[in-house]
Amino acid sequence: GDHYLQIYAMVQKRSGRLREEVIYEGKVSTNGGMITLFEYDPERGGTINEQDLNSYVREHSLPPGAPAITPLQNNVQNNSVSNEPNNNIDHADQEVATPVTVEAVGTLSDIKIDKLKNDVAARKTDTDKFKVLKEGLKSEQISTDNVAYMMDWLNFESTKLDFANWAYNITVDKENFNLLDAKFSYKNYQDDFNQFITTKK
Repeated sequence: GDHYLQIYAMVQKRSGRLREEVIYEGKVSTNGGMITLFEYDPERGGTINEQDLNSYVREHSLPPGAPAITPLQNNVQNNSVSNEPNNNIDHADQEVATPVTVEAVGTLSDIKIDKLKNDVAARKTDTDKFKVLKEGLKSEQISTDNVAYMMDWLNFESTKLDFANWAYNITVDKENFNLLDAKFSYKNYQDDFNQFITTKK
């Protein structure tokens, strides 16, 4: 079926700090029983090479312990690549964050959290998502666990860092806030976050 694809690159700013930037976004259509190989070139755009799934498995060894791949018996459709974003794609993050702490309780009810999550998911860019979070939380008190959960609603680690720093002042269990460094995949963001926590002690 149709899939919305985004490709990110790490770009070094003048300050020396690395930030993620979108270098491609568009729709990619895949067919059942086929391996779809997508290649992006900044000058030529996106290209697709499709191979039969069974032939691909025979020609390329799988990693040790990897599960066998079974072809899907779906109707064959024509491949297409679009460089235009599909605004109808649902970008809602379906994953649930691993709780950082379950002891602290803020003013957010489950209903408020669900509504805020839907409002954030309806926005396309991290900039807009962050604005929705700040507006929705401006009169609330939240827990570190809430912050960890909401960080997963954002795409970029730079925005997650900005949100975590902003949320510090409205967090009720600041003694647990340092645990959020586990939410960052890149060390430079962990370092920036820990430096921020140090300034608050």
